[in-house]
Amino acid sequence: MIQPAIIALITSHVPEVSGRITPIVRGDGEPLPAITFQSGSGKKDRTLDAKPSGIERHIIDLDVWGATYSDVKDIEKKILLLDGFMGTVDGVEIGYLRAELTGDDLDAEPEIQTTSITLNITTTG
Repeated sequence: MIQPAIIALITSHVPEVSGRITPIVRGDGEPLPAITFQSGSGKKDRTLDAKPSGIERHIIDLDVWGATYSDVKDIEKKILLLDGFMGTVDGVEIGYLRAELTGDDLDAEPEIQTTSITLNITTTG
């Protein structure tokens, strides 16, 4: 499963969000900084003769949450450094990871800053 591998990868590069990466919703009053994620289903590539190729493509959308704009931008920078990553994480062979900034978001709570990043991940195996 791709999500635990991506959480492990992000945590290893952004230790300040360790234990604070959750699916979809961040609980009210939870400590910052934090990351929420949403993932679509993986798409399995096929060969020209319609057999499974062993390649899957995944899209994971991240929202980075922080108390200050600077906090959010520091974490954003660390995640964007994962662009081009290739390797094995938690038994998942990542053939290529593309990290793209989606943009800053305006949160309903003025004391919380957010930004969004999309990860496009190709796995093999």
